[in-house]
Amino acid sequence: MRTELSALDTKLPKLPWVTISGKHRGGAIKFTEPEPQKEPKNLRKLKKAIRKKWGTVALIDILKEAALRTGMLKALAPVGTREAIDEAKLLERLLLIAYAYGTDSGISSVAAGEHGHNEEELRYTARRYLTATGLKAAGVEIANATFAARQETVWGQGTTTVASDSTHFKAWDRNIFTEWHSRYGGRGVLVYWHIEKGSMAIHSQLLNCTASEVAAAIEGMMRALSR
Repeated sequence: MRTELSALDTKLPKLPWVTISGKHRGGAIKFTEPEPQKEPKNLRKLKKAIRKKWGTVALIDILKEAALRTGMLKALAPVGTREAIDEAKLLERLLLIAYAYGTDSGISSVAAGEHGHNEEELRYTARRYLTATGLKAAGVEIANATFAARQETVWGQGTTTVASDSTHFKAWDRNIFTEWHSRYGGRGVLVYWHIEKGSMAIHSQLLNCTASEVAAAIEGMMRALSR
């Protein structure tokens, strides 16, 4: 460790893409963004061949196919015990709500489409079905279905190895969950992720900006192992 730290201390000031100064607002160390890499020679040909064979698939169709194959929408249980909405209509509404929030287009924009569900109905369904417990259960369904469908020759052998880290999302000041984070230097919310080596998110949790990430890492691993 001493050898490697000495080498870093020697080479760091000589790197052209690193500057160290106490005048930087974001910290003493500043990295210069590298030049964008050249586009791979056959990338455009590959994209053209894919479009020619499969065309352009709408995002809502991909979401619908995932819902049909995994049953993720059925994992969203209502807040109450009584439900009078027809199951087919309910699944349509949940699909539209998932699309609205997943694409950040919003309920109002999605409600303007020609599908027979108005904004009030979608918001009512979202309030009853989009709970933290239900969304985590839907995520488990998607993750398990993905792991079952993966081919080992392409994705490699599955393991229990995960990487974990937090992400800071900016949010409006009037949001009751918004907090000031000293490290990120802004207001927002902190989400802690657990990602397996195939880039599949297997667990996420909302943290206070002053909370310990060590406890979040342990909790995520315990919940992932219990699935």
